[in-house]
Amino acid sequence: MAVTKRALIALALAAAAAVPAASAFAQEDWPSQPVKIIVPVAPGGTTDGIARLLQEPLSQRLGQPVVIENKPGSAGVVATDAVAKAPADGYTFGIVFTSHAANPAMMPSLPYDTEKDLVPVAFMWRSVVSWSVPASSPIQTFDDLVAAAQEPGAVIYGTGGVGQASHFSAELFEQAAGVEMTHAPYRGAALATADAIAGQLPLLIVNTSTVGEHARAGTMRILATASPERSKMFPDVPTLTELGYPVSIGEFNVLVAPAGTDPAILQKFNAAVREAMASDKVMDQLNARDLVTQDYDLEEVQQFIAEETERMGKLVEDNDIRPQ
Repeated sequence: MAVTKRALIALALAAAAAVPAASAFAQEDWPSQPVKIIVPVAPGGTTDGIARLLQEPLSQRLGQPVVIENKPGSAGVVATDAVAKAPADGYTFGIVFTSHAANPAMMPSLPYDTEKDLVPVAFMWRSVVSWSVPASSPIQTFDDLVAAAQEPGAVIYGTGGVGQASHFSAELFEQAAGVEMTHAPYRGAALATADAIAGQLPLLIVNTSTVGEHARAGTMRILATASPERSKMFPDVPTLTELGYPVSIGEFNVLVAPAGTDPAILQKFNAAVREAMASDKVMDQLNARDLVTQDYDLEEVQQFIAEETERMGKLVEDNDIRPQ
């Protein structure tokens, strides 16, 4: 049964208040020890890199060290489960990405309940998803790609894996254009990119931060992006929406906490993250990686996750998408 957006938001807000509020003294005293952020990937890469970049400005605002703990595996499930089962004392947070919104529909046997065991706290960033072809490809424009896709399954596209924003952008495009392409999911965007550069993959759908250097070097040609706004790296490249296909999606990073964490603590942490994300040092790196942040308050980030969970769940069910 589909869960409405209003119901999801209500569940998230209820989760934040599930445990009686801590004493006024405890609220004012938080944090009195290091705060841990569990990262769902191995060291290196964008998610880990931005998390570590946040450590110093976030520590300054909280007045306590911020510790990064990497727990990669299972599309973020390993790390998210650790957060869900952590004490709801305001000292454990975790990063989730786009697959978090899709996992409840893709993985019915999750070891936690996404809505009941976790509460979204702060928005970090969203990436720009690009659609590109090898420089040697006869496909010169997005119209050429649409024409080639008229034959069902004729266009093969590669992504970093099932359930990523890149994959969902293709599913959304297929629905909007009334075409059917063939998905070749890789175990990481770097592998897909290598095959595309070698001419072994006709269409590559990954973040611009991954394919950007190859586009600038002339070995790949970006046809369009799947984001709400144009890429900062490639401002001349149109969005799919501008081309007539209402596709708006990107990989995102959002911080979550165990359900029952004191709402006053969540508010304070949300404010600290927003200030840290807006610092010059962090913004410079976001711009360099073609990442976009949003200044969401606590209710807005909870609404964002509720909407994404509803949208991704429908996509998964409509297209019978399962992890591989």
